[in-house]
Amino acid sequence: YETSKGEMLDEIAKKFYGTERRMDALIEANPAHGGVVVFGSGVLLNIPDLPETEKRQDILPPWRV
Repeated sequence: YETSKGEMLDEIAKKFYGTERRMDALIEANPAHGGVVVFGSGVLLNIPDLPETEKRQDILPPWRV
């Protein structure tokens, strides 16, 4: 994934995983960028697939599914 100027890891996690809570997956996959607060444009990030048990529908409360 190529970042746009001003993007943050929590926004990117929300975009790909549906929740900011999975920012940890992005940090783990991109250790060189774990300390970046706001990205410039053109930074290439690895976006790992989450296991099926961690997809968005599995983190929603039962009344939201």
